[in-house]
Order: sequence, then structure tokens, then C-alpha cells
Amino acid sequence: MIQSKVWGTTEKLFSTNNVEIHRINIKKGGYCSRHFHRFKYNQFYVESGLLDIKVEESNSQIVNTTTLYSGFTTTVEPNKLHMFIAKENTIAYEIYWTQLPEEDIVRKSFGGVVKFENDIYTGRYFRKRVKRHHPAQIKYGQLFYNLFKPKIVYDVGCGLGSYLIPFKQNGCNVLGFDKFFDQAKPYCDKEIVGNILNFDVLGQLMVQNKSDLTLCIDLAQIVPPDKSSNLINNLCNISNDYIIFVAAKPGQNEIGYINCRDPKFWIDLFGTCGFCQDIKKQKELTESININDSLNLTQNIIVLRKII
Repeated sequence: MIQSKVWGTTEKLFSTNNVEIHRINIKKGGYCSRHFHRFKYNQFYVESGLLDIKVEESNSQIVNTTTLYSGFTTTVEPNKLHMFIAKENTIAYEIYWTQLPEEDIVRKSFGGVVKFENDIYTGRYFRKRVKRHHPAQIKYGQLFYNLFKPKIVYDVGCGLGSYLIPFKQNGCNVLGFDKFFDQAKPYCDKEIVGNILNFDVLGQLMVQNKSDLTLCIDLAQIVPPDKSSNLINNLCNISNDYIIFVAAKPGQNEIGYINCRDPKFWIDLFGTCGFCQDIKKQKELTESININDSLNLTQNIIVLRKII
């Protein structure tokens, strides 16, 4: 499309949202308006003739003139006043483009490498837990026993099985289930290692006798979200009275945490399986461990009881 101008003609050859190419035919003595582009760079390339490009420096009276012969080119940056004057009949090309700043990206977080279950729950992971958590978990287990006095206890996602040790020492029948027991076994207390099964608790979990108390501590947040109901169904199917359930809330993100939920989400799921929150018992439990809550369980503990 050719458009007439006072100084000659212009023909748009190519145009996108950030690049344009125009072929201009300028009469001898023809000149364009004095103007600038807010965002576009403006490059001139002379095919034939002789063209002066006059550019005014910002905040000054200085005008720089560049004379372009055939085959010559120059570029005017955005926001610089400029104009052209043809000293001969001239054919030239104007090439316009926009340029994004190098620091275009605005970061709200940082990249990394996702660690999957098999990368996280290694022997090294369980070896560290022996040093950091094993003694504390035994103390918590004793507090649980003192409050509930159960006869049959299950721990789903038991890891090292440390919570079960005080129950066993007090004569309870105990059993733990953990998908990564093979990795944990070398670091388990000899007293409890025979009471743990290598079992993926998202499979169909079945027991001969239902428990008086089932533990599920810090497991739910690493369960795939679409498997949440599988976990809760299994916990309820093996339980005949109380469940102590601990799961991370939104915002408590750590490596491997993929299912942090508001407590109401879990309470509602338990409700569909015939268990309700026992607020009185939950308060008794949190008060009993709150003085020395080294594992920060009280902020996430939910105590549930089977609806009779």
C-alpha cells in the first residue's frame, strides 16, 4: 500500500506488532516532520540517493546530522526528536522495532529441582530423624498412652515407629505401616522393628482387629491430593475408637509437602466415614504436650472419635 506524502511516497512492506518496514521515495529537497517515537527504534537504510538524518540531543540545542549515501544506515533511538531531508531524489527504507528491556522478568519465587518421594525418603533421611526426632517421639507416645490407655494401637505412616515404643512397653498390641520401611529399618529401635510392615497405606489397608487408637502423624501432607480420601478411608476402616491425626496446614510448606490443607477439609472427610472431631479430648491432648512441644504438633493435631 503506497501512501502519498508532501515530500514523496511511503510504502508499507511489512508490519507486525513490534516490527515494521517502509520503503520511502523522497523528492530532492523533501523533508519529513520533526518528531519522535515513544517506543520504536527507527533505522534508515538508503538504497539510492543522498539523505540527511538530523537528530536533536535531549535537553540541549545540539542537532547531530548524519549523511547517508547509497548502502549506508543509521538508527535513531526512541524519544529522540529527528527528521530527514533528501539532498537528491532518494529511495530509502525505514525499519521500526521495539526492544524489551533486559530485566523484563519479575520474579515472585525461585526455581529448583523437585524432589520426589523416592529421592526424599532415603536411608539418610531416616538416619537424621533418629538424631532429631526419635527421643521426642517416644515422649509424645507416652503422653498419648497416658491419655487414651488403649489396648490396640496402629501407626499409619510410622517411619521409625518411635511413637509406638511406649505403647508396646505398656503392654499394648502395636503395629506400624510405612511405604519406606525398607529404608527406615536399619535405623529403627530393635524393640519395635518386628512390629512394622512395609506397606503403601494408600492401598487397601486391612487388619484382623480394629484399633482403640490409630496414629497418623505428618503423613497426609505428602499424599497426592487426589488420594486424600483413600488415606482417610483406610484410617477409619482400621479404627474402632480414637484417631490422632496431624497434618500440615497451608503455608507450612517444606520439601515434599504437596497436600497442605485447612483442618476442616480433613474433618469433613472423616465425617463421611463416621468419625467426628472430639474437641474435648483434643484440648486435653494439646494441653498435656504443650509445655514441651518440640515437634510442634499441637498446632496441627486433630483428635477424632468414631460416631456410635
